[in-house]
Amino acid sequence: GGSHGEVPAGPAEADSAGSAALPGSTGGVRDGMAEIEIGGRRRQFNALLVPDLAPGAWVLTHTGLVLSEITEQDAEAINALLREGMEVGA
Repeated sequence: GGSHGEVPAGPAEADSAGSAALPGSTGGVRDGMAEIEIGGRRRQFNALLVPDLAPGAWVLTHTGLVLSEITEQDAEAINALLREGMEVGA
């Protein structure tokens, strides 16, 4: 199998999390695009699935899309699970 159709999140995220959905915090939002910070890196994501997204919101992202708004506590829990998974798989 290959990774056809997958858009990597960036070198560090693609290597560490594979195709996992990743939580991030929202910076600016404009014209259906949102600047999302994930692990200290900022990228542009399509935010059309979450039309009322505001700066400061925590979101779940995957392959260039903002999937949903989540709580900061959910973001922390997901990050903890991802870290545990990386430790187990290392």
